Amino acid sequence: MRRIAFLIIALLAVIPAAVAADNSTNREQRKLIMKGNGLYRSQKYDEAFKVYSEVLKKYPGCPEASYNYGLTMLQLAAGKDIDEEKRQKYVQEGASLMEASTKFGSTRPELASRANYNLGNLAVANEQLPQAAEYYKEALRLNPADDNARHNLRIVQLKMQNNKDQNNDKDKNKDKNKDQNKDQNKDKDKNKEQNQNQDKNQDKNKDKQDQQQQPQQPQQPQERMSDEAAKQILQAMENKENQIRAAKAKNARQGGRPARKNW
Repeated sequence: MRRIAFLIIALLAVIPAAVAADNSTNREQRKLIMKGNGLYRSQKYDEAFKVYSEVLKKYPGCPEASYNYGLTMLQLAAGKDIDEEKRQKYVQEGASLMEASTKFGSTRPELASRANYNLGNLAVANEQLPQAAEYYKEALRLNPADDNARHNLRIVQLKMQNNKDQNNDKDKNKDKNKDQNKDQNKDKDKNKEQNQNQDKNQDKNKDKQDQQQQPQQPQQPQERMSDEAAKQILQAMENKENQIRAAKAKNARQGGRPARKNW
């Protein structure tokens, strides 16, 4: 809040602060407004505040008193020894009166121009740069000779452009970091895949080593006959076949009759 208060003091001090009454007001109004303006210029804001308040009670809707009253509130809000709650109250009420003063553009363009200028200053103090630019533009529309409004508008526009460039740079860096993260993730995935392949190869090598280290099972003896044994079996079968043939031939010679017995 100290930073905002400093901006309010610095920015509001660059233009004529309190507005004098014009010829359309009566003598008493002009007298009271001039009294309040003198107190304001002497930085006796508490006393000026009371005078402007008195004018508004007697003459509600007086443009000069309304504008000067709001301006005095903003100066009180910028005081060093004011508590925060009262400071916020003065800022809100002062801004509301400045906003009301902008409605007098058709009858009091200079007053409305200053009100827009002050609202622009408040917007800058609150870092609301687009709103501040609009207020300064309106101030210049009502009073093209306001060099302070023109200067502040240029400062705000440069600040907005600078912020835009910074945001663009941030976006570029963000995209760059995003791409770098993607590349890093790709590398991580690639390394992960390589590690997985290495693990698979290690498992294969381990299985192969385990197979080589396991004791080989004794081979079963082949059930194959030796050549000598085969010859013996064939010879025995041939001998038996010969015996059968000889017996058949003998029976045939005897006519198939049974042999006689000698009793």
